[in-house]
Amino acid sequence: MLLLQATEAVRSASAGAAPASCWDTAKTVAETLKAVAEGFAFLSAGAFFLYKMFSGYMIANLTLGLNCDRKFSGQLGVDYLVVTASVKKGDRGAVTLHDAKARISAPAPEEEALKSLSGISRLSYKTSGKILEIREKQSESSPLLNLSPGEETVFSTFFRVPSDQPCTVDVTLLGVWPWHFKTKYQWRASQVSLPIDKAPVLASVKT
Repeated sequence: MLLLQATEAVRSASAGAAPASCWDTAKTVAETLKAVAEGFAFLSAGAFFLYKMFSGYMIANLTLGLNCDRKFSGQLGVDYLVVTASVKKGDRGAVTLHDAKARISAPAPEEEALKSLSGISRLSYKTSGKILEIREKQSESSPLLNLSPGEETVFSTFFRVPSDQPCTVDVTLLGVWPWHFKTKYQWRASQVSLPIDKAPVLASVKT
């Protein structure tokens, strides 16, 4: 359509002016084709951007892994269950972490079923001369951690669980992508922790 309009414009200009040379006509047509090509390239780039956006390219990509390690606590009938969440940021944008929690299905008596993973918050600091020192409290001005593209980290916690019961562990990570500040992103992972295998006790047989 643009090419037809450009061709008609060239014809109208030629009809109302003195006959142009072949070189001038070729130059006009070339400039018109260049403008049409640039417009097509612009439209194609816009369409490609929209395709990427609606196909999920503009969603923050992050990989959440989960590992559970169960050991005897030294107390009869109770095990320690260590929950470790590995986080790897993908190649698109940065993610600001807001919260990370682990929930277990079978806590020991007086044990919490839901805990925050340790290390999720950004700590404050103080200046001692020319040296910066970490303070053991969350920063008030910048309380949240940021993960840049390709960055990896690990968060963990532990629970006390009954040694004779299987336990389901669910980890939830909550964050935002500054480019999509209105969208809240959530990643989840789960794993089942079985009781520790115990070797069977064989009774001695007297002969």
